Amino acid sequence: MNPRGKRRRFGKNRIWQGKGPGRPISSKNVKEPTFKQFLPVIPPNLIEKVNKNPIFLYYDELEATRLVDHENLTQEQAGVEMGVSRGTIWRLVQSARTKILTSILEGQALYIIPRE
Repeated sequence: MNPRGKRRRFGKNRIWQGKGPGRPISSKNVKEPTFKQFLPVIPPNLIEKVNKNPIFLYYDELEATRLVDHENLTQEQAGVEMGVSRGTIWRLVQSARTKILTSILEGQALYIIPRE
């Protein structure tokens, strides 16, 4: 307890002493995609320069991006469709766009997987 009688949430060195690493990920209304991997065709002279680490895109990121970019829904409408908030849709779309562009620009394999 601190002098005001309130419980401290941070330890001696400002380390969070809560119950866990944030809120659990809720289930979202997502469809399983037809295609689950995209592999780049790399010219023989660039094979040594390509990053071999694959990129993993989750179903919910793909679904949010499909609704916003392909179906032209607003983030609010996509949130209602998936059963999550507009802020969650924004984070999913931003993450998916970053992963997709990184895969294309750097020639990395892109695998679409379910979130565990």
